[in-house]
Amino acid sequence: MVVTQVQAGSIAAMAGIKAGAVILQVDRHKVSNAVEFKRLIKKSSKDIQILLLIRDDEFQYYVVLNW
Repeated sequence: MVVTQVQAGSIAAMAGIKAGAVILQVDRHKVSNAVEFKRLIKKSSKDIQILLLIRDDEFQYYVVLNW
């Protein structure tokens, strides 16, 4: 799933996620579209951390979102 926009000051922005990045996994579950992403985020939102696998122009890396 391609990130099209990141709000300034959001958890994603603070984690360094930028527009154009591709989210490949949420909590080690493959994501291929926005519907899957939203479902997995909603399922994981009971936790205080979510693990994302991100790919950008140069690298593939994990990001932990905390709230």
